[in-house]
Amino acid sequence: MDLGARMRVAVVGGGWAGLAAAVELLAAGVEVVVHEAARRLGGRARSVVMHGQRLDNGQHILSGAYGETLRLMQQVGADPARLLHRVPLALCFPGAASERPFALRLPRLPAPWHLAVGLFSARGASLGEKLAALRCLRRWQGTGYRLAADCSLAALLDRDRQFGALRRFLWEPLCLAALNTPAADASAQVFLNVLRDTVGGARAASDLLLPAVELDALFAQPAA
Repeated sequence: MDLGARMRVAVVGGGWAGLAAAVELLAAGVEVVVHEAARRLGGRARSVVMHGQRLDNGQHILSGAYGETLRLMQQVGADPARLLHRVPLALCFPGAASERPFALRLPRLPAPWHLAVGLFSARGASLGEKLAALRCLRRWQGTGYRLAADCSLAALLDRDRQFGALRRFLWEPLCLAALNTPAADASAQVFLNVLRDTVGGARAASDLLLPAVELDALFAQPAA
């Protein structure tokens, strides 16, 4: 079907989602007009000028599992290997005076050993908590990361006896970072989908991709 012969599409909003839609439509031969109220494209992930200095607004960290994002960057000529700094997943919490510091880093080992070794070598969690987390992950993997009925992530963690440091410093922060929602309100099924695609996938899928350039150069400028 020749979509371009009979369609002209207006995309409202020039953030990453709007620009992604526009890029895909253009690739299909559709004429596109993007409408954006701000002076710069990029939405919440863009560069701004304050007092003569260029700063990143809404700094974002990508994951190695963001295959479609990386594909779109390549499609508009933004090379992820040059524009993103890839590092293994690491979580560090210095802790208050009344608690132990927590640190977890996934090594560059083939999956699933990177996750197993990373959990066992985590500082600030007891051996019992680490074993319970590994057993829980095996259960989730055994079901294909699917729940018979959805519930909140907090309810799932309670049911699977995920308490202590790993709940506070691993599961709950990952939920807030990925879903922008606290565990008490977040969908457990959506969170398991994230785990399936990141720590449950290939080793590189769990890597963090840190911007090595200003945010405009990652996608907004090349897409424009």
